[in-house]
Amino acid sequence: MQDQSEEVLKFLSSHGPSLPIEVAKAIRQDTILASAYLSQLISVGKVKISSVKVGTSPVYYLPGQESQLMKFSDNLNEKDKRAYERLKEKKILRDAELEPLMRVALRSIKDYALPLDVQFQGNTALFWKWYLLPEGEAKAGIGALLEPPQAAENLSAQKEKEVSKGAVNNPTDLNKDSTETTNNSTEAINTPKGETANEIPPAPPEVQRRLQEQKASGESIHREPIPREPLPEESIPKWPVRKKLAKKEKKEPSENNFAGAVEQFFGKNAVEVIGRHPIKKTETDFILKVPSAVGNLEYYCKARDKKSINDTDLASAFAQGQLRKLPVLLLTGGKLTKRALEMLSKDFKGMQVKILQ
Repeated sequence: MQDQSEEVLKFLSSHGPSLPIEVAKAIRQDTILASAYLSQLISVGKVKISSVKVGTSPVYYLPGQESQLMKFSDNLNEKDKRAYERLKEKKILRDAELEPLMRVALRSIKDYALPLDVQFQGNTALFWKWYLLPEGEAKAGIGALLEPPQAAENLSAQKEKEVSKGAVNNPTDLNKDSTETTNNSTEAINTPKGETANEIPPAPPEVQRRLQEQKASGESIHREPIPREPLPEESIPKWPVRKKLAKKEKKEPSENNFAGAVEQFFGKNAVEVIGRHPIKKTETDFILKVPSAVGNLEYYCKARDKKSINDTDLASAFAQGQLRKLPVLLLTGGKLTKRALEMLSKDFKGMQVKILQ
């Protein structure tokens, strides 16, 4: 059989990114043989294959034809298309500043979103670059996103340096403050009798005479302590904190807690826990085997004890399920906000939410 690889390359060169069925028609062969030629050309680096699919089939194209992949962006699902449009507009996105659903979508559109790891202040920051953006513009865009916080930090450091320098160059201000403090202290010591509530009363005449004799004879001066009456018991404040602490100690933990409700739900529905990862006291991730009519199905489960579940909570759980390629079950003791209910029916189809009472 004649090798038709060159015919495949000529067709892709003239028609651009194409489906296997189109290549098969061009070389007058069936789709299986055309796919075999394409796979061979991919292995030697002469042909590339797309991540985006038209129906169930990827697109094949030559190096240098990447810009023509934009015409296939309409085949992206709704969430991936939003990520595509946002990256196309912004050109550079910082992963840490994106919502969870957007992060997942950018990882799915590999044809259009290129990840870049950037070292900054001893840490590694992940950025997403529009696939047609030149390297020079990408560096400038990343620098613009990193520069504002760095500039603010430098400005703050400069201000602190100026303040410190001003304090050193104006010692008169320090002397002035010191003089004022000294004068105030002197005035406090020389305050006439009867003007301060905490003034020490004068010693009796007998004690004064004894002090003078000791001073004249060179003996060490010792002043007898002035006896003070103890405070009446009723004047000691009764702190209410003690009573609150006592009540708190006596309070017994509730048996009907959220963790118990989750375990009860698993037992009632014959759910098998095959993985458990506590996030915090009110949040735990599970990998479950859930029985169904067609056998056990594997689920990612987020159990979260929160009074109000919003759309961000749903997006976070949905994104975790997408990363694991598993359907999502959210267990909560709270209620869904109006916005969360709307998004559950539109953007998070297939996600199950159970409210445990």
